[in-house]
Amino acid sequence: MSAVNLASSTRFGLTALRNVAEQMEVSQKRLATGKAVNTALDNVSKFFTASKMDGRAASIDTLLDSVNNAQTSLKAASEGIKGIQGIVKQARALTGQALATSDTATRAALATQFTALTDEIAKVVTDSKINGTNLLNNESITVTLNEDGTSKTTIAGITVGTIAAPAGTWATEANIKTSVDALNTFSTTLETGASSFGTSQALISVRKDFNSALSNILKTGASELTAADMDAEAANLMALQTRQQMASTALSIMQSTESTALRLLR
Repeated sequence: MSAVNLASSTRFGLTALRNVAEQMEVSQKRLATGKAVNTALDNVSKFFTASKMDGRAASIDTLLDSVNNAQTSLKAASEGIKGIQGIVKQARALTGQALATSDTATRAALATQFTALTDEIAKVVTDSKINGTNLLNNESITVTLNEDGTSKTTIAGITVGTIAAPAGTWATEANIKTSVDALNTFSTTLETGASSFGTSQALISVRKDFNSALSNILKTGASELTAADMDAEAANLMALQTRQQMASTALSIMQSTESTALRLLR
């Protein structure tokens, strides 16, 4: 089968149409993705620099998940301490009532209430467990704060413990004061734990805010490296569409001219 020979003008017109189509495809892709650099072929340096920045941002975002879990555990422990402090406050009120009376039956009844009340402490401790960790049961959490693992902090838990049952059902004033002393010691442990958790919460919040900001900076930087000028691309696409129409019209005229010439030769 013999080859089809095209006139040079027709060949030029087809080449122009093909070039315009290729340029339109590039502009359409940029408008669809919002990026001027979509592959390494577009710009090797910008593509790999942006990829590295996006990868680091993704690693930092993964760290934020563990930080959020640690914050949740800290909040649960802090709320647990608040609940226990409420129990201690009520228990103090019972000791005050017991000291205000000399009736042994009344004191015994108050001692029974004291025992029932302080038994709730252990239940609050158990219920403060979040995501498999209970900071009120002497468990700890290690939080990684940067993507290469060189910065870490450990949140140490505390042992809340229990309060002993009223000695001698508070029959004597000495018995009652023993419970008062126990409440004082217990409160000190709670206050120390609350202070420690507050410090850890502040540290983690600062690092969380920093990591979030750093991740956003990296993502923005990567985007700016590869971003397309949407207005320019839209204008370029319109110009290319016009060129395509003109090239198609020119090619049609060329073909019409060739056909006319052939008819004259017949």
